[in-house]
Amino acid sequence: MMEMKITVNIPGLERLADAILALAGSQAETSPSGTSAAASAFTVAASAPVQTASAPAAGIPVSQPAITVPISSQAVPQPAASVPQQAVTTAVPTTTASYTLDDLARAGMSLMDTGRQADLQQLLTKFNVEALPALPQAQYGAFATALREMGAQI
Repeated sequence: MMEMKITVNIPGLERLADAILALAGSQAETSPSGTSAAASAFTVAASAPVQTASAPAAGIPVSQPAITVPISSQAVPQPAASVPQQAVTTAVPTTTASYTLDDLARAGMSLMDTGRQADLQQLLTKFNVEALPALPQAQYGAFATALREMGAQI
């Protein structure tokens, strides 16, 4: 029985092979020469029968050929050198949240609904006011923080 082997050399295939090996993770063992076993030949089974100019001789079986494309050792991806991790900086907001009297009142009402009227009265006393409308606007942020510490959603 006669076996047919076809070798195809395609210029520029090294880049494609590099991409395929990178996607596959290139986990093949590396030979002493520095090339991986998977990179020494890139073999693809043909999915369609090979068309020839003339029909094969009667009685000679024709099998699906394999296409073997040699890959140079330069095409083998090398492990990346250890790169020191750079510090990641994130932007910190420079503006403070502004609250309205309505925001503070809604947050206070949610606490009152849970039975924390006495805690709210103590908070107003801490800010030296008898009622929320008497709170100076400059203290809205601090008051909102105190409400949040008490469990209010604001």
